[in-house]
Amino acid sequence: PTHTHTSQVANVISWGSGFADISHATVGGKWALTITDSPLPSPAVTPEAEVEAAVSTIKALALGTDGAWVSMGVPAVGDFGTGTGVYYSVPVVCTPGDYKRVGGITLSPPVAAAMEASRASLAGA
Repeated sequence: PTHTHTSQVANVISWGSGFADISHATVGGKWALTITDSPLPSPAVTPEAEVEAAVSTIKALALGTDGAWVSMGVPAVGDFGTGTGVYYSVPVVCTPGDYKRVGGITLSPPVAAAMEASRASLAGA
């Protein structure tokens, strides 16, 4: 199997409660969807991966991301159909101490359906 270093992967989005969306991702400079047909892979989530994600989030917010996308749980403001009143993971870019949501992201029907299920779960619906 081919192994790719994480530094070669960009723009993977972790939406809502943490499901991965590779619709906008690149791997080694190539669109991820040329490697797989599904925009919603099911990676195994380990405790180590959860800790790494938490550390990466804190690092991104503290140091900035130089324009690179990261996913971060932030207060929902209704973008992407998230509603309000919950924290929801969305793609952001960070400058030290601040974040801005990434706009202009299109959602495929499978991603939109998964987002709605995640939103409903987070809202307790």
